[in-house]
Amino acid sequence: MALGLFATGLLTVYVAVTSFRAHVRGGAGVVALAGLSSIGLMAVVNFIIASNFKWLILAFVLPWALALALYRIESKAP
Repeated sequence: MALGLFATGLLTVYVAVTSFRAHVRGGAGVVALAGLSSIGLMAVVNFIIASNFKWLILAFVLPWALALALYRIESKAP
């Protein structure tokens, strides 16, 4: 689990420093897919198995989703 969180964080930081700053088309999609396939999937599985850590893992999804939402808002600003 920790390795998945680290890998997703590393990818997100790299994309934020490169593609997000330049508003490269498709950058948000890559981050969304990476987050859904790692942190999102971990959160869903932990809710299915009724893990004690389900809310903690879900908390890691929130900053990722907020960053994507803010990116969308920023890209629509004039």
